Amino acid sequence: MGRRGQTFVLDMGQKVRITDIAEKLVKLSGLKLGKDITIDYTGLRSGEKLVEELWEDGEKLMPTRHEKIKRIRFQHRDHDSLDSAIEEMRKMVLRADRHGIMKKLCDLVPTYQFPGKGSRPTGKPSPPWVGEARHLSSIWGRRFGLPTLRKNWSNSRA
Repeated sequence: MGRRGQTFVLDMGQKVRITDIAEKLVKLSGLKLGKDITIDYTGLRSGEKLVEELWEDGEKLMPTRHEKIKRIRFQHRDHDSLDSAIEEMRKMVLRADRHGIMKKLCDLVPTYQFPGKGSRPTGKPSPPWVGEARHLSSIWGRRFGLPTLRKNWSNSRA
């Protein structure tokens, strides 16, 4: 069905609210909402979203031979400008310019939200994903000739 580099999404039907699912689970469990159990709204945690977008603005959903499978037609970028932006980011990595990297990422991908935006170092142990980020940086660093993340990356310029 697909060729190299293509992205497909499933037509999953109508959106479903998490509240509706929770209420149905309560009823199916034989409990009464508000009497036996309540639903508490605690707000979003770091990294959580209210809506999961499957494609970006400017990208189009294209039909396939399967009714419930769509192909995303991406908005293509000029290769020279993308190469230039990657080279700028490579130099920022060499300078450990975290703020510059974040800004450039947001310029390249306007919908990108950096995890923990606005957070500051706490002195507490790093979350598990930091080790994963260091591992990925070492793989990509070797591939593209970039330095790997230092242990004090989270404490570098914000």
